[in-house]
Amino acid sequence: MSIFPHYSFEFGMLHGAVDGQKFNMATPATKARHGKKYFGKGKGVVAYSMLCNHVPLQTYLLGSNDHES
Repeated sequence: MSIFPHYSFEFGMLHGAVDGQKFNMATPATKARHGKKYFGKGKGVVAYSMLCNHVPLQTYLLGSNDHES
């Protein structure tokens, strides 16, 4: 898209990052796990995303008790 160069850190360079976000689950799911630290008594998942210049390229769902590394 033509707007992407305006949000770039440096012209002509790509910057990548990974990010893990935690989400509560309202309905039961196979990947949802108990995580007292993040969800109290509830269950949730972790969305682990690979970003390149603020655009998510790939996302992987993990249980809340799995390592993100």
